[in-house]
Amino acid sequence: MWCWGATPPGRPQADGLLYHTDFEPGTRIAPVNPSNKASNDELLDPKKPPQNATVTGLRFNYEGGDATMRYARIEEESGNRKNRVLHFWANTVNAHNYSKTRIQADVRGVKAGLKEFYQSVRFYLPKDMALLNEYPPAITWLTIMEVWNNSPNHPFPFRVTVGLRKPAGKGQLRFHAEAQNIDQTNPDKAKFIVIWSQLNEQLEVPFGKWMTLEYYLAEGDAKTGRFFMAVTPQGGERKVLFDITHYTHHTKDPAPDGFTAWNPMKLYTSRPLTDYMRGQGKALELLWDDLYIWKDRKPSTAGAGAVPAKK
Repeated sequence: MWCWGATPPGRPQADGLLYHTDFEPGTRIAPVNPSNKASNDELLDPKKPPQNATVTGLRFNYEGGDATMRYARIEEESGNRKNRVLHFWANTVNAHNYSKTRIQADVRGVKAGLKEFYQSVRFYLPKDMALLNEYPPAITWLTIMEVWNNSPNHPFPFRVTVGLRKPAGKGQLRFHAEAQNIDQTNPDKAKFIVIWSQLNEQLEVPFGKWMTLEYYLAEGDAKTGRFFMAVTPQGGERKVLFDITHYTHHTKDPAPDGFTAWNPMKLYTSRPLTDYMRGQGKALELLWDDLYIWKDRKPSTAGAGAVPAKK
C-alpha cells in the first residue's frame, strides 16, 4: 500500500503532495448520518495526510435519493482481484426534486484558497456506457470534474467544468472544458455566463479502458489564468487535450482568493440521459482510482498537442 511521503508509483517525487487515496484495504465509505437513507457519505482512509495538509479528505454529495438510486462504493476491480476502485453508479435521478443525477466527491479542509493545483486520477468508462454514443439528442451535460473559484454561496462565483459531449445522432463522446461566471442578481434563478468553452475533437473517449486524467489550474485573468488537461489511455500515447490561457476566476472579482471548492471526481447529468440508460436496462457508471492532488507542480506538455482555445 502506498503511504504518505513515499514516491507514487510511476510518478516524480511527492514533494508538494496535498492528498492521495487509492481505495485499497482499510479505506471505506460510510454514511455521514447512518439513520438517514438519503445521507451523504464520507471516505474514511487510515492513511494520515501530511501535517498541515490543505486537503484533508473527501465527502460524497448526492443531493438526495438513496442507495437504490445512486451510490459511491469501493469495490474489487473486475478482472483484477488485487486492486480496489471507486464505483459511481446511478440508474434513477436523485437530485433536486428528482430532476437530475448527482454523485460527486467534494474535497474537504480547503480553507485558504489555492492559487494553483495539479490533479491526477485514473478514470474508466465501462463498455455499457458506449450506449451513450447511440443517444439520439446531443449530449451537452455529463460532468466528470468541477472546480469553483468562489462557490455559489459567496460573492463572484465562477466554475470550470470538464465533461463528456457528443452531437445529435449517433456519434463519439469527446472531452469538453468550459468556464462560467455565475450571475446571482436574481436569487431565484442564477444565470450561467460562458467565458470560454472548448471541445477536443482529437480524442474519441474510449470505453473499457483505463485512462489517466491530469488537470492543472492556475488562478488568473485572460492573460495569466491557465487550465490544462492531458489524457493517457492505458497502453497508449499521452495527449494534451487543453492548454487554455484565460480567466480562471470571475471576470468582475476585484480580489480573487484562490480555489477552495472542487469535485475531483463527479457524475452529474440530466434526467433524460439517466432515463435513457435506465430504459436500456443499464445504469450510468464511472470508475475511479489513484487520486493525487499536488501544489507547486507544473504540467508537462509532452505528448500530442492541444488546439489553443478561442477567446
